[in-house]
Amino acid sequence: MKYFSDVDGLICWVDEDGSSNHPSIANNQQPIKIEDQKILFLSKDGTVKGEYVLWNNLTALAVAIDKPVHLLPDEPMHIDNAVALAHQAIEEFRSDWHQGNLNHPDNYPLTIESNNSGVLFEQMASAITST
Repeated sequence: MKYFSDVDGLICWVDEDGSSNHPSIANNQQPIKIEDQKILFLSKDGTVKGEYVLWNNLTALAVAIDKPVHLLPDEPMHIDNAVALAHQAIEEFRSDWHQGNLNHPDNYPLTIESNNSGVLFEQMASAITST
């Protein structure tokens, strides 16, 4: 399952088989094609009438929507900017962890015993505070 935001800002999911919670896709009114990391909305003649990036998770989509956050050094921090920066840091952490898992699966496991899961939260908190 991947996520996208359409031209109207509606956030939806789509599966590899083409099923989706997007109203026009779910009602078979909108033909689509999934191509790499994009979903293409097609017209009846097959031409592309809309193209949207597919995101692996909602956090990545939220980061894409919130980015970029521009802060001046002496500017006060607004709560929405702080949350956007935290989303960005968490998504970078998640992406780096998945890449680490590909290269060193023993050092970057995708699952950890629940009684030891605090380690992940400590590392995520460290990633957020280092931004």
